[in-house]
Amino acid sequence: MNHDDSFFSSVKIEKLDIDGEIIELPIRYYQAKSIVATFLAPLKKVKEILPTTRFRPIEILPGLSAISLISFEQLETSIGPFKELDIGVPVFLDAKFTLPLLPALNYHRFSNFGLYMYHVFVSSEKALIAGTKVWGFSKTVVDIAFSEDEQSRYLELSKDSEMIIKVSLKNNDKKTRPFAHTFFLYTQKDNKILKSAVNWKGSMYKERFTRDASFKIGTHSLSSYVSVFHPMNFCIEATYYSDLRYILNSAHERYSL
Repeated sequence: MNHDDSFFSSVKIEKLDIDGEIIELPIRYYQAKSIVATFLAPLKKVKEILPTTRFRPIEILPGLSAISLISFEQLETSIGPFKELDIGVPVFLDAKFTLPLLPALNYHRFSNFGLYMYHVFVSSEKALIAGTKVWGFSKTVVDIAFSEDEQSRYLELSKDSEMIIKVSLKNNDKKTRPFAHTFFLYTQKDNKILKSAVNWKGSMYKERFTRDASFKIGTHSLSSYVSVFHPMNFCIEATYYSDLRYILNSAHERYSL
């Protein structure tokens, strides 16, 4: 078990009975791997999908925003192992304006920046219960498979043997660097915007404006969670995380829609 005392020891655990399942909060992720691939998408489409005008999506270039496909292999967590693909929209809350490109690539400097979690696919029923009941995540349980060959790593989601989406990511042997920081998630629950902090640490390697990441949208009806954004197959940022440990905290701020 990779329960790093210096990282998890200060966590105060609260036990909740949710639909007969005992869930410990915050959720601790003791060992995980992740790749976050952010793709261009038309700004107009992204704005149409966001639940409130209080969110201002990032603007890479005039008329172009982005969505993030966030894959996880949750090898050991406080709710058991599972796999996950998140569809997140990088946004600012209550920003009067944003400058193209610069803020999007230096988001950690802005306290009102976060990922609006549009939809989350998971392989575990327990992960679904915790996410929907506590944070209001829109979640679906599907089949999630990771595979790889000499050139690339693949993530494929399917339901009833029909493909939802397949993401391809070239393997890299670039040197990673250690990191530790906090970022924020936005979700919607009970007609409120919830803001939750995620503390994480591990090793990372980042590439920008790369063709090493791509996706193929399938024909299942659940594919619409991706296709609705009309995403473009050009990756503006791909980040590879290893030796990942993180803590998903309960919401610490709430805002009206």
